[in-house]
Amino acid sequence: MERLQTESTRLKTQQLKAVKDCEKYKEERDSVFNEYRLIMSERDQVITEVDKLQTGLEVAEAKLKNTSSEKRMTSEEMEALRQVRQCLNLYLNLYVVLAEVHTQK
Repeated sequence: MERLQTESTRLKTQQLKAVKDCEKYKEERDSVFNEYRLIMSERDQVITEVDKLQTGLEVAEAKLKNTSSEKRMTSEEMEALRQVRQCLNLYLNLYVVLAEVHTQK
């Protein structure tokens, strides 16, 4: 009888330990799930931030392209104006020479 009592006590002790272990594992599982949710939330935030940065980069690249295009056009306009000025100076010099020739006659 004592042997059965000892065995019963041992089994109850094992059962209590198993219940405690089960609770501990449930807490660990819940902790892992909470950490997973936090990581996924942070991941979503990072993805959102990367998307914003990508959009900003695309806008900046478009502005740079427009600025480069405007700079090239301005440069071409400056060259055209320089050529017009050069032509006007030639015409002015020619006019002065013709005026002198006309005055000498």
